[in-house]
Amino acid sequence: VSAANCGTGAGVDVYLSCLSDGLADFATQLDSISTDLPPGLQNVARIVQDARVEIEAIRQTAQTAVAAAATPAAQQQVAQQATQQAAAVLNTAAQEVRASAELQTTTDPDVAAIQAQTTETVAAALETAGTELVEVTQL
Repeated sequence: VSAANCGTGAGVDVYLSCLSDGLADFATQLDSISTDLPPGLQNVARIVQDARVEIEAIRQTAQTAVAAAATPAAQQQVAQQATQQAAAVLNTAAQEVRASAELQTTTDPDVAAIQAQTTETVAAALETAGTELVEVTQL
């Protein structure tokens, strides 16, 4: 999931749309391997999909607000708020992924290591997308 893949010079609507599409793809991929994920992580696809739905709602609200904004400065303010909201959604999703894994316990150190690695990979992908979104839209 990478906002940087959306291109340069695009508006926040394009970035949020691209991010929403990326999250949908990520959720689909996670869902396809959910039975192979460590215990506690089978609901990760749902967490990512929920984040996608929230970001899509932010995008639609921002699109309407940008169209109604009277000045470029007002449009930029809407874009910044939408970007911050989307980044917060991604950070919350990453926290939910980590929390899901923490609820599960195992005495098998190999399973615990796989679970920790998988959790961190998914959570880091979400956090990185949020960071990139903020960076790219500030260009």
